[in-house]
Amino acid sequence: MKPPVVIHLDVDAFFASVEQRDDSTLRGHPVAVGTGVVASCSYEAKRQGVRTAMRLAEASRICPQLRIVAGDYRRYELAARQILGICQERIARVEVAALDDLYLAPPDGPDLNDAARLAEQLRLQVRQEVGLHVSAGIGRGRFIASVATQAAKNQRVEGLRRLTKLPADLPASPLIVAPQGNEATFLAPFPADLLPGAGAARAARLTECGLLSLGQVAQVPRRVLAGLFG
Repeated sequence: MKPPVVIHLDVDAFFASVEQRDDSTLRGHPVAVGTGVVASCSYEAKRQGVRTAMRLAEASRICPQLRIVAGDYRRYELAARQILGICQERIARVEVAALDDLYLAPPDGPDLNDAARLAEQLRLQVRQEVGLHVSAGIGRGRFIASVATQAAKNQRVEGLRRLTKLPADLPASPLIVAPQGNEATFLAPFPADLLPGAGAARAARLTECGLLSLGQVAQVPRRVLAGLFG
């Protein structure tokens, strides 16, 4: 039996995007949200090397023009509820993984093309009604859909495509569909740290073992992986 078609939606640079939406003086500028560490950063900041969980002092050193905002969680929750409502109007089964992170199970087992059309409609509706950009990934199963979304998001950052070793022939798009029947080939070039539950420690262990891509991990027998990671 084939895994179900899953649509994964992820709001791009969520907290920072809400701040830029609500404050026109922040638009087009590198923005970081947080106190002490970066909770979210705009794509302008990411292009300068700023990353989530980085200390704000380091982020400011890397990007002197960085604009730092403490943030307002109430506004983020409101935007998240609006996006969830849009999705629930079209699809009954919506799983909230995080405020900006949703998994949708389309009804009646649609094919990937039908799911892609629905995802694009949702993306456009969110943009029009909430004022935020959303990246989408479609695939058979949660993990494949989430990897497709990550690919779509990373392509918005100059240089990140190369750093994350995205496939050279992958189209630049806010919506990516993992090809049915070729999932292993699709996943193979992506970084091994995308594995569910990898975490920093396991990601470091994968690197120590020379397992840098999902394709390399797939070549290792399960018993060997069990010995490495338990």
